[in-house]
Amino acid sequence: MPTNIHKSGRKIGSIPWNKGRKMVDYPHVGFQTGHKSYLTKSSGRKISQKLKGVPKSLEARINMSLGRPRGKDHPNWKNGASSKHELIRKGINFTLWREAVFKRDNWTCQKCKIRGGLELHPHHVLNFSEYPKLMFIVDNGITLCKKCHKEFHRIYNFRNNTREQINEFCADRLGIA
Repeated sequence: MPTNIHKSGRKIGSIPWNKGRKMVDYPHVGFQTGHKSYLTKSSGRKISQKLKGVPKSLEARINMSLGRPRGKDHPNWKNGASSKHELIRKGINFTLWREAVFKRDNWTCQKCKIRGGLELHPHHVLNFSEYPKLMFIVDNGITLCKKCHKEFHRIYNFRNNTREQINEFCADRLGIA
């Protein structure tokens, strides 16, 4: 092999055709799943901007979550250091439960009745650590903004929460209690 040829077959000193580009996978853009292409950073940004706010089907979301390396296959694997609680909160079932609770409550905090411009939190009426069978039941959830959620736990703590506490907490702000 000539000395001015790299082992990849290109001439030493020449610029690779894909310099400044990265391999990306956009299965939700209409390509077949697993299709990869080289894009420039600006092309990737344009695609990203176009996709912002575009709802994805449930099937597409599940496929995207399944397509990622998990467990020992993930590069950030730390011998199972994630807690069970953390794994549940990052799972697709929790995400779907959370969105169903928000949708039912019209993306409105049920304490202060403010909609929009708030960071919403889904709150389990009965703690999911104590009632695992109710973990993903939509009726066991309520939408609270971050401020009201913190206030609820400041008053009632984090364990042994009941529906009566939620009713009392939400009625208090409206002057009913």
